[in-house]
Amino acid sequence: MKIILLYILIVIPPFTKAQETIKTQDPAAETFLDNIAENFRSDEPYQVEFKYEVYSAMEDATVGDYGSIIIKDNKYKLRTEDTEVLYNGQFLWIHNLLAAEVYKSEPDEGSMDQMLADPFRLLGNYSEYYKYLYKGEKEAAGMKWSEIDLYPENMETGYSILRILCNEKGKNIHSIILKQKNGAEITAYINDIIRDIKVSDSIFMWNKEANPDVLLIEM
Repeated sequence: MKIILLYILIVIPPFTKAQETIKTQDPAAETFLDNIAENFRSDEPYQVEFKYEVYSAMEDATVGDYGSIIIKDNKYKLRTEDTEVLYNGQFLWIHNLLAAEVYKSEPDEGSMDQMLADPFRLLGNYSEYYKYLYKGEKEAAGMKWSEIDLYPENMETGYSILRILCNEKGKNIHSIILKQKNGAEITAYINDIIRDIKVSDSIFMWNKEANPDVLLIEM
């Protein structure tokens, strides 16, 4: 079921839907967002550990698990229990570990739909990609959090809102929620951000020799 939902989110185009244009960049949100951006803005590679939930309105189903993502510049490696997503700055590989299949594509470098597999990287430069509003306080997990909504500048992207729940200064993040135009919703609960890791660029590329029994499907 997790693979089916991931395929729906990344491969199937979203339903076209009009979106209200957000004109304002709310100054009340900027203090939070500046601190949040510091977590995801770095010249050095870092790793984010998180728990996630995916709800699909098309399937009327929710799945969840733990995941990890390593980010270096515009490259990333995302791993969950049964899926691995690699992006080396040019090619994107989605590896279905259960079916022993990997789907290879060459996404548009400027496409914000890469956020489907990379819900963190663009936050490091939020003012370039989003309009944003401070929405006030919201209770979650028995605590009060500040809610910030970000709306993509590119109206043709597959999602309509990126919602963040954070503490009063924006230095601790409770969750990042991605609301898709096709009715799906992805929530990532941040467990840890690990700095000062050493990685080779080769980890962001699919290695056919190390996976001889996996079927490669070019899209």
